[in-house]
Formats: sequence, structure tokens, C-alpha cells
Amino acid sequence: MAEHLAFDDVEDEVAGYLFESTGVASGEEVPNPKPNEFHEVEQIGGGMVTPVSGRTLLLIKSHGPTKRDAGRVARAARTAMARIRRLGDNPVYEVEVGAERWSPDPDTEGPRYQFPVTLHSRVTITQAP
Repeated sequence: MAEHLAFDDVEDEVAGYLFESTGVASGEEVPNPKPNEFHEVEQIGGGMVTPVSGRTLLLIKSHGPTKRDAGRVARAARTAMARIRRLGDNPVYEVEVGAERWSPDPDTEGPRYQFPVTLHSRVTITQAP
């Protein structure tokens, strides 16, 4: 049987990991109403590195009620992302976490910091249907 590569929902996996690691609500989209503190996870790029691994470029946007709170939430997320070792059942081989920068929400002007993360991880290999 032929092998099939299955690409994981990295945004969902990372959002779950951030919630477990920081206790802050996390997801791919900001809910309405928005919680006081929230991590928004957006995949903005990536590609294959080897036949069985890939890099994913993420942008983590950390919201808070004040600039100071948003910064604290972002630093907690950066710390958690620096420690990530698995995406679901797959190992993470390398993590690069960028610095956070002030970036108020363009829709609400609410306090928000954001930072990039690059993950190099194994992809899921299954038997082709």
C-alpha cells in the first residue's frame, strides 16, 4: 500500500496547546464576545522540509484588557511556544520564537501584541485509501 501524508491542523493543535499551557482562551478566530485575554493563532506560511517533515510559520496574537496585560499574555505564550515538543502525535524538531511587538487590533483598537513562531515538525503518515 502507498503511504499518504496527512497535514495536521496546526492552528487548532497550537491553540489547544496554548490553552493547556497558559490557561488563556485560545483559538483560530477571536470569538464574539471576546474574552478579556485571548491567544489568536494564525498560520501565515510554511512548506515541506523533507519528505516527512515541514515548517509552519504562525503568527500568535495575544489580546488583553490593557497594554500591560496584553504584554503579559504574549510573554506567557512566547514561553509556552519555546517549550513545545509535540503537535498532536508528531514530534516538533525545532522551534523559532520571534519577539513580540505592539500591534493594536485593527478592528477594535484593543490592546494586542503579536509574535511569529516557526515550527519544524513531522507530518502524519498514513496508508493511502
